[in-house]
Amino acid sequence: MKRSLYRDRDYAFGQVMLTLRTVIGLTQIELADLLGVTRRAVGDWEGGLTYPKAEHLPFRPDARQRRFAPSGKRPARRCCSMKPGLAR
Repeated sequence: MKRSLYRDRDYAFGQVMLTLRTVIGLTQIELADLLGVTRRAVGDWEGGLTYPKAEHLPFRPDARQRRFAPSGKRPARRCCSMKPGLAR
């Protein structure tokens, strides 16, 4: 029997990644920017094609605290006229 050249997808893992991203209210591009990877990498994780490497998932409480309100929702975008370093 001939084996397929395509890898099996891990749909369960992909669904967890998709659910976590949407619960915190990020797009694939926003998550990719936050983690320092490409949007395609995030799409591959969510599609069950690949897994993120440990170095792409650092514990970054500072990023979360600046980006999200206590409710878990993103705060309103700040005006570009604010002092540098305060926005984002």
